[in-house]
Amino acid sequence: MWPLVPRQLVGAIAIWGLLTGVLEIVAAALLPREGVGYWLLATGGVFSLFLALLITMLPHASQPYVVCALGIYALAFGALLIGTAASLQKTLRAR
Repeated sequence: MWPLVPRQLVGAIAIWGLLTGVLEIVAAALLPREGVGYWLLATGGVFSLFLALLITMLPHASQPYVVCALGIYALAFGALLIGTAASLQKTLRAR
């Protein structure tokens, strides 16, 4: 087990979080304002941006802390995406 997570991996996770966060917020802005899907997607984007900033602000984080942060992010983000999908499916069926 590594004592520290390599900085390249942390950098890749931060860049991924920034890119997905911005793209999700842009996608939420382009969705119709019917239902709650657009703000759930925007909240997912904010979570991604928060993950990127958190990972960047912890330059010497040990592996358990990085893994814990990623796990919490994955649980919250997964719940938001399930809620977004259910909301958008309900909106599409109503049309």
